[in-house]
Amino acid sequence: MGFSVRLGSTNYKTSKDDGKKNLIMRRLLCSKEGTVDLLHPPKLGKRRKNAISRCGCCASIKIKREGMSELSMDC
Repeated sequence: MGFSVRLGSTNYKTSKDDGKKNLIMRRLLCSKEGTVDLLHPPKLGKRRKNAISRCGCCASIKIKREGMSELSMDC
């Protein structure tokens, strides 16, 4: 049995010098994190039906840039 992750959220900060976006934070989540949204069910159409895999797992890793060369991780 393996462990798979999906991209949760990302935060960017725009540089004042050249206007480029710099990544400052990225959160990786367990692929089973969260719950099924029952208020907005998926629309019927030509999409393939997939089994529900969300079970409420809370595992995540947050990687944050503390400077130009420093990284911090929260688990």
